[in-house]
Formats: sequence, structure tokens, C-alpha cells
Amino acid sequence: MRRVSFIGTHLKNLTYLIVMGLVISLLQGPLFVSASNVQPKTVKIGYYENEIFQEGASEDAIKSGYAYEYYMKLSEYTGWRYEYVYGSFNELYQMLLDGDIDMLAGLAYKEERADLIGYPDLVMGTESYNLVKYESNHEITSDVETLAGHSIGVLDSAMADALDEYLDKYNVDADVVRYEYTDELTEDFEAGVVDVLAVEGEGTNKRSGYEVLLTFGMTDYYICVSNSRGDLLKELNAAQTDLFNDEPYYTSSLSSKYHGSSVSAQALSSVERAWLDNNDSLTVGYLNNYLPYSSTDVYGNVTGVIRELMPAIFNAIDENNISVSYVGYDTYEDMITAINNEEIDVAFPVGGGIYHSEQNGIYQTGSVVSISTELVFDNVVVNPSAATFAVNSSNSMQYYYIKTYYPEAEIVYYDNIEQCLEAVMKHEVDCTTLNGLRAGEILKNYKYNRLSVRQLSEKDARCLGVKIGNDGLLRLLNRGINILADDYSESIAYKYTKDLYNYSFIDWLDDYLMGVLIVIVLIVIVSVIILHVRTIRKNKVILALRNSNKNQLVLIENIARSIKEPITEIHNISSTASQVMDDEKLVSDSLKKIADDSEGIQTTADKIIDASILDKGKLILNKGKVNVAAFAKDIEGYIQPRADAKGINYSVKTKKIKTKDIMVDRERLMQAIMAVIDNSLKFTGAGGTIKVTLEEQPCSNMSMARMVFTIKDDGIGMSDEFKDIAFDAFTKEENALDANLTGVGLGLTITKKLVELMGGYVTLMSKKNLGTEVTITLDCKISYN
Repeated sequence: MRRVSFIGTHLKNLTYLIVMGLVISLLQGPLFVSASNVQPKTVKIGYYENEIFQEGASEDAIKSGYAYEYYMKLSEYTGWRYEYVYGSFNELYQMLLDGDIDMLAGLAYKEERADLIGYPDLVMGTESYNLVKYESNHEITSDVETLAGHSIGVLDSAMADALDEYLDKYNVDADVVRYEYTDELTEDFEAGVVDVLAVEGEGTNKRSGYEVLLTFGMTDYYICVSNSRGDLLKELNAAQTDLFNDEPYYTSSLSSKYHGSSVSAQALSSVERAWLDNNDSLTVGYLNNYLPYSSTDVYGNVTGVIRELMPAIFNAIDENNISVSYVGYDTYEDMITAINNEEIDVAFPVGGGIYHSEQNGIYQTGSVVSISTELVFDNVVVNPSAATFAVNSSNSMQYYYIKTYYPEAEIVYYDNIEQCLEAVMKHEVDCTTLNGLRAGEILKNYKYNRLSVRQLSEKDARCLGVKIGNDGLLRLLNRGINILADDYSESIAYKYTKDLYNYSFIDWLDDYLMGVLIVIVLIVIVSVIILHVRTIRKNKVILALRNSNKNQLVLIENIARSIKEPITEIHNISSTASQVMDDEKLVSDSLKKIADDSEGIQTTADKIIDASILDKGKLILNKGKVNVAAFAKDIEGYIQPRADAKGINYSVKTKKIKTKDIMVDRERLMQAIMAVIDNSLKFTGAGGTIKVTLEEQPCSNMSMARMVFTIKDDGIGMSDEFKDIAFDAFTKEENALDANLTGVGLGLTITKKLVELMGGYVTLMSKKNLGTEVTITLDCKISYN
């Protein structure tokens, strides 16, 4: 067994081919975490069961809902910890008056109780009150007079008072039955004890067969404080003010989040029901050559986001009996003409704002995807308003966007986006635009490598379109879009972008040239390393090696070997290919191998650079919103082709995931996880197994989510001796799996340092010939936006 341990290196920018050599010290040590001595304040909060608003009103139940999430948000500003006190709304309200609890949510403002409890300055939310019936009940309609003689169940709260006032206003004699508990109310409604159900704006969870009749009131509601706790009221006012200043649309986004699963959001209106009663099929027109949104594949079938979007919309509203067919159009104008001629019912995508859609005679649904627009140029465009734009004549959405935001700009039309990009390169125009979901893949193509992009500040929504007057269908589509996750379409779009990038023979040559440059750079690296070693010897510098008295040449051998083998292979392949240039397949295969080896060399250099940056503490994390489910899917996309190529069985699973979005540096977290997976792939043979699990575990900080990533393989494992130094830099253990395996032994080192930088920790379990299990535990801030 050979163990090599070395202290990190620092390399300057490879672009300038300047290499500074090895850095002598790699900082190793515990991560110090400061702890506050301030004890959080415990607040007794009344918690009653009310679907959507707050659920889980018992000791061991999992809590959720609008109010519960709002409490957690306030805790971020106040540091409060909550003690939940359970009961009915009326019981808890009396406890608030008596001072037995500190706070209670969901109270409307009433003058008669303004002196009895403390109202904060800002509301917690605004709700409408709706009446709901079963679709099968044909005696009751949206006409308020049809309620006469029927029973209406309502929770005994401000909503019940509003219902009484509404019925009195229209002189309707209905039997209003007040309930203490929500579950009793819904059970009686489902059993037919009451004919109509009164729900708040967020309503109750979706149940099949419900229909919203009418809205009978609207009110602001507050989270109120016991008069004995003036200190809490002061803190509440400060927290709500700070929250509003930081996130002015927080309550709106929270309402949208929970409204999507409510009966009032999902129960169909009479207009929507009429459309469904009169239609059993739908024809969708879509724009060709506009991936990832839409196109026609080589078999003549629809492809892109639209293929999955339409079934998802109807599934979201529990209407799966609609037959959907598709028609592709080469130009936007042809598609709009078809919808106005009623040849199709729906058009996708439409965009450019509601004014242009109105001019085209169509309604726009809510946004399916709202994404940035990229300005594409060769020479820098300082002021787009004074620029000349190339515009694709087949796609009017591009024209609408430019005329809306840069009305003074000059426009030159071309037949397709490829001609627009060529016009920019020929300087016939100053610039063009690309939709943000398309730009990255299109501009990977070799012929566009000199073009630059910058993101424009105005986003451009892509929507479904229906003919003006077809409001029943419009409402159905909007209802489905609202129920689907905000990022549903964006999350599936990545599957359809690959066809925008055609890897050509010219791209191979480009990769080959880059490989040569990398080889040159690394030859310089090796030379500098040798000079550095001689200098160390001359000055009699002794490096402390963990568990070893080997000198620095042994350490450098580890790096040099990782560089030399691919360099040698590149040289041999290049020599062979140069003698058979007429064999296009052999040349292509050779260039592919060169590209792979060059990538390996570059990976080695990148790891050394990353280790050095981490060692010096200069890495800055860029935290952003990350969807947990999509992140797990991306891990699977990474491992799949490599595992399949080696004949390794693999799985990527999630467990107990309750948090939708977290705030984290996505790139660096992925880098940390991929380094571990790379090791598993490297040291697991054909027929072996790799299991990746993402589990959410309980976290003591309510505003954080504890994410635990476990990568387990049944590969060759590690000896007990090596396991103790597995996280040290430049540490490797010889193995019998593949004598040709290379690497510099930095993967686990970088993983450990990245995870610790993010505030987490890494553990490792391994047995020789039995496999390895690496666990990454990280507490991430929950994103509620």
C-alpha cells in the first residue's frame, strides 16, 4: 500500500498560462462556530385546527398551513420559540382574553374587542368568504335566493357573522349552523347534514365534486396578542414591519402557495363546468423550432414543454377525460391565425404582453414560464434603445419584446434565429435576443463561440393563448397553471434543450486545440514543480508528512502521474490520427479520446486550484433558491450515463422531504456531492451498486431544513489505516480494481472543506472489500418565496 499526503497548491489563471507552483501550507483544523448566550423567548400561541390555514392541532401532529408558516417567518425576526396550546377557536379566544395564551391568529378587527386584545399595526392576511356546494345538488345555484330553506355550515368565527349579515342583506331565510371544529363541519357537509359549506378564501383541502357558488364577504385578519403581553406586541410590530420592508409580497406569495390546494381554487365555476359539459376534446397549436417550449420531433410528434404541460394542467384540476391533439406551425402569425379561425383551441407559446395579445384577438393565461431575455452581441451594446436588432420573422414574440422595452430601436428581419445570429457576427446588426431557456444551449455551438451575452432586466413570460370570448377554457387553464408548482415548466424544460446544441466535427477540433493548450500549460506546471522542489532542497526545507518520512518528490510523483499518463496518451493518439487523416471515423474517435483525456487533465488542475482557494479561505459562497426535488433529479442525471457505461446499478432516492426550496450555493453543494460520487464510480466495479439518498431530518432551528446526503457503494472500500487519512490532501490508496486509475487524491478533501464552509459536516464509514458510505449533513435556510 502506498499513502501520499501533501499540502495544497495555488495556480493562477490558466488563460494567461502563468503557473506559480505549489503552495506549501494547507490549513487543517476544526471549524470554530460561535454560539450566542441569548436564550430565545417562549411564546404561547393558540393553535386550532383549520384546513389550509393551520393544520396539525395536536401534540405529535406535523404542522403546516398559511398561519404556521407565517409563525416560522416571524421567528426569523424575533427568535421566538413557540409553545402550542390546542383547542377550538372560541376556547382559545377566551384563553387569550384571560391571559392564558400569548397570541392567537386569524382574528378580524372588531371595535368591541379592540380594548380587550392587542391588534398589531399590520394585517396577517386578507381573506374572502365563499359558499360551496356539491355539483350534484342542482337545487342551489349561484343565485343567492336559491339558498332559502337550505342549511349552511360555518365555523363559529367572524365568518359566521359575515354570513348572517350577507343573508340579512338579501333577505334570504337559510338555516345557519355554527360549528366549533372544522373537522365536524366538513364531516357533516360530506354526510349531507348541511347543504352548503362556508369556507375562508384559502378554503379547505380539495375534495372531488365541489363547486364554488359565490363570495359573501371579505376581511383582513390579524395575529393578536394578549393585553398582558405588551412586550410581545411591540416585538410583533417590529417584526412585521421588517418583514414587509424585506419581502413586501410575502403574504401574497404565501396565499398563492396554499390557495392552490384549496377547494375555492380547485372547485370549478359554472362557466368552467359549462365548457367541460360542451367539450370533450381540445386542439393545441404550437410553434415549431422553439425548444424547449415546443417543436415537432423526427417522427412528426409534438415535443417540448407543451407535451407534458397540457396533461398536467387537466390532471391538476381532476379533469382527465379531455382528449388533446396537437398541430405544429412554422410561424407565430400562422398559429395566431389558426386560433382566430377556430382551427385550434389553444396556442403555445404566446408572449409579448397582454396588449399585443389583445391586438391578436387572444387572451393570455397566467405565466407558464417567466424567464430572462439574453442580449446577444459581438461588439458591446451599451444602449439597446439605440441599437439595431436582428429579429426572427417567424417569431413575433421577439419583435413584441423589443418594441415594448426598446421602442426606438431599429429592427431588421431575418428568416430564422440562426440568420439573426450570423447577422450579428457579420456586423450587419448590433445585436439580437434569445429567450433565457434557449440561449445557453444555442450558443454552445462552435460557430457562435465569439458571441457574448448579457441578461436584460425585463423578463418575458411565455403563456398559453385562447381566443377572446372563450373565457370558460381560459379559466380552466389558469386554474390548472395556478395549482401546478411555480417552477413546474421550468423544471422540465431542461429535458428538451439538448437538441439545441449540435456537437459538430468542428467542435471536436475546437476541443482538440483546447487539449493541446492544456497540455502546454501542464508541461509548464511540471517544470515549475521541479524547479520548486530544487529550491526547497537547496534551502533544506523539510515538509512534515503525516505518518511518513518520504520527501516531496514522492508527493509530486502523485501529481505528475495524473498528468503524464493522459499527456502520453494524447501524444500517441495524435501521432496515429495524423497518419490516417482520410479515415474520418478513426480521426473522430481519436479526437474524442483526446477530448476526454484533456478534460481529465483540466479536472486535475481545477481540483488543485479549488483546494488552494479553500485553503486560503478566499472562496465566497453564492447562495440562491434551490428546489430540493429538482436538485435530486440533477444528481440522478449526473450519475446515470457514467454508471450505465460501467454496468453499475444505481439509485437516487429522497426520503421524508417536506421542504420545497432551500437557500444554498447550488454549484458548490453539487461539487461536494459529485466528488464523492466520482469516487464511488471509480472504485466500484461492473455489477456493483451505488445508492444515493437525500433525506430531510428534524432540525432544532425551525427556519432551517436539515438535508442529509448519503452516498453508499459496495466497491473495494478502504483499509482502516487509510480511512484515518482519507480526507487529507493528495492522499491515495493503491487498489486492485484498476491499476490504471489516476487522480491526485483531492476529491474528499474538497468535499470536506466545502461542506464545512457551508456549515455542515461529513462522515465516512468503509471496510476493505465491502464498500464505502459517505454522509453529508447540512442545515439549509428554508426559502418561502
